[in-house]
Amino acid sequence: PQQADYFFVPLYLSLGFYDFEYGLYWLTGRGANMLRRAFAYVRATWPFFNRSRGADHLLVMTNDKGNTFMRGAVPATEHVRFITQWGWKRPHIHLPGQDIVVPAMLRVDKLLAESPFVEGSAAPPFHADELPTDSPYLLSFVGSVRFHTPGYSMGVRQAIFRRYNQTARFFLRDLRGDSKQGVHKKLEPAEYLRVLRHSKFCLAPSGMGFSTRTYESIAQGCVPLVIQDDPLSNTSVDQAFDELLP
Repeated sequence: PQQADYFFVPLYLSLGFYDFEYGLYWLTGRGANMLRRAFAYVRATWPFFNRSRGADHLLVMTNDKGNTFMRGAVPATEHVRFITQWGWKRPHIHLPGQDIVVPAMLRVDKLLAESPFVEGSAAPPFHADELPTDSPYLLSFVGSVRFHTPGYSMGVRQAIFRRYNQTARFFLRDLRGDSKQGVHKKLEPAEYLRVLRHSKFCLAPSGMGFSTRTYESIAQGCVPLVIQDDPLSNTSVDQAFDELLP
């Protein structure tokens, strides 16, 4: 351990440690107390945490909102490096250069098994007349919009629906029934994948936090349109794939 670069704290707080209020997931008092006890144990048992004030300790937080408000609730984590899937660059959420953003947890085997580009997958392969450049949909999105939940998706889903819900070649389906059509219509998984496969661009906004649509879209040959910027606070989101983009 004297030669270790980092120390992993094997603690996982599931969604059961969170309450959902005001459009946000909040860490419950029970979850915060569990974190406090864990770090008190780490500090009392080994010398490494106190040596660096926790700067070389890693803690995974994989809920929708990552480590939102975590440092305020548990001051011992001030210098800890959080590994999350939500990289909104705000002082109470994600600290660039300190925290680490990783791709969303997905079943890769399922993702690949449904891709038309993987030999032997269950999805039908693309034919010449079904290439993305000839897609019948210019943009598609299927999911919740939540017009009445302030801050949800940073307002991106709502703005797209209000402007383009009646536009030709835009496939927009609000599964909560708040669209102009006002019809709650479930979309079966196979139909959802077909929509992605026949779209040139697939909207990949945030929701309560990180989004898996980027990866789902790519697997189906659709270009993900990543819009995860908050105009009100003039802030953006660190992505796990930022270093791969031009």
